[in-house]
Amino acid sequence: MNFVLGFIGVVLSLIMMRKREMIGDMIGDADWMHKVGGNYMIVIYAAIFIFFYSMVLMTGMTSSVWEPILRLLMPWTVDKNAMPF
Repeated sequence: MNFVLGFIGVVLSLIMMRKREMIGDMIGDADWMHKVGGNYMIVIYAAIFIFFYSMVLMTGMTSSVWEPILRLLMPWTVDKNAMPF
């Protein structure tokens, strides 16, 4: 099931890259979008994130990818008795 969802995410990200102008026009233009490259770049950033997350989901590496990030963001959730990796 994860492989199928990951494949759908990869296809969705490729469609987002291909149709970024139409999607960017649909979401509109906000002031904060100009600081990060405009509304078309927001669509590209979202497509890149969806692509990489889909690849991680397809390979089954979600826990090993998110665990270090969560340890950095929320260090109080770390089990003190666990072995460091």
